[in-house]
Amino acid sequence: MGFKVPFYACYNVLNEEDYIEASIRSVVDVVDKVVVICGATKFAPLHKDGLSVDKTDQILDRLDKTFPGKLEIEEVGVVPHRMALQNAFIDHVPDGAWAMFTGADEIWDPVQLELLRELLEYDGEDLVEVYVNQIELRLDFRHRLPIPFNLNERRFWDRRERPCHNGFIQERIFRRIPGQDVRYRQYHTNVVDRQGRALYADGAYQGRRMFSFVDFYHAGKICSREKLALKQAHIYVQNVVRKPWSITPPAEKAKALDLHGGYWAKSHYEEKEGSKLLPVKRLPPGLAAHKWANVHVKDIPSNPVYAVKV
Repeated sequence: MGFKVPFYACYNVLNEEDYIEASIRSVVDVVDKVVVICGATKFAPLHKDGLSVDKTDQILDRLDKTFPGKLEIEEVGVVPHRMALQNAFIDHVPDGAWAMFTGADEIWDPVQLELLRELLEYDGEDLVEVYVNQIELRLDFRHRLPIPFNLNERRFWDRRERPCHNGFIQERIFRRIPGQDVRYRQYHTNVVDRQGRALYADGAYQGRRMFSFVDFYHAGKICSREKLALKQAHIYVQNVVRKPWSITPPAEKAKALDLHGGYWAKSHYEEKEGSKLLPVKRLPPGLAAHKWANVHVKDIPSNPVYAVKV
């Protein structure tokens, strides 16, 4: 059906060949545009002038031809921080439209998104934020790690005064309003208005947020050992070392790359994480058809393209 209010899916991508095609295909038929910002922050350990070194660019080129007029791809190269990457895609979204920020390793259910768009069209005129549910996949596509509420974090509410907890709700779907940008708050980034008020948590927007039935599936830790080490090194350098990768001391680089070296160990599965896992009741089509749909993470082949030398 036709919708009056535009809806944009927005990506920041760097070295995303594992899931980028499945992710984009899970949203492309439901949204009006897919905005893809290709770039790296100064904390990223592996890139070529800010762009991917794997097959990401080739996959995007093919998808751009497969879905003509649907993708808007911009290469920004190296930027100072991730807020710059996120603000780059916000600039592509017109005022009043809905923006859905999604990682390239996150898969959506197109049926759920279609139903959400219908709901927003008829009952979303005053809304600025939609809360969605994160399914955090672990070990394989059939197990998930529950994300608990943190009762020590401050609370905020949706339009029906249902409580949320800061750090539990992932900010993914929000309305583009004039003067909006992304700012850093502790570990996460928030979309804020001109006054610096977070759309997803500030009391000024309490009656303009909505819980939804929409799930997204994060598969980022189901990948090759090299890719996981690369991701975790990026996060560690960005949030702990807080220096560009190029000037991070070699000892810190080695520590960053080895942080999750034990992720493949049996003790990690069986003792630290395995007992907490719950079954995944259903998979969206994009994951059910993925080449790793029935593969345990320990059986995913090595991918030396992601190997980083200290």
